[in-house]
Amino acid sequence: MSSLNEYTNHRSWVLAKVDDAEINAIFYSLCQLLDGRGELNEVTIQIANNIAYNEYVIHELQTDIAVRGVVEEVMQGLTAKYQPNKSIDQLRAMTTATSKLYNDLKILPREAKEGIKDDELDNWMR
Repeated sequence: MSSLNEYTNHRSWVLAKVDDAEINAIFYSLCQLLDGRGELNEVTIQIANNIAYNEYVIHELQTDIAVRGVVEEVMQGLTAKYQPNKSIDQLRAMTTATSKLYNDLKILPREAKEGIKDDELDNWMR
């Protein structure tokens, strides 16, 4: 199982709906890495799907935090109340879950993202 068409056929329906070039590149690079090791099977393909989707959600959460900020103002009548952006907790949870998935495959995130164009927001978050 080494052609991109075969990898594409194994993408989850969620990844097919997202159809983001960078996310698909992460999925393909994970599949190629696993295939090169001889560890590509249905379970590892599902983990690669989950990692790619989590990376997409992380990117969306980072964008939300960059746009709306860390603290958001909520108006209740004439009174302004400040509360933390809920995306921060979600980002923390998704990052932890994704790290566990990378660990399941014994892959470092940088190893999977190798060769993918760096995102400015991703650089900003580091």
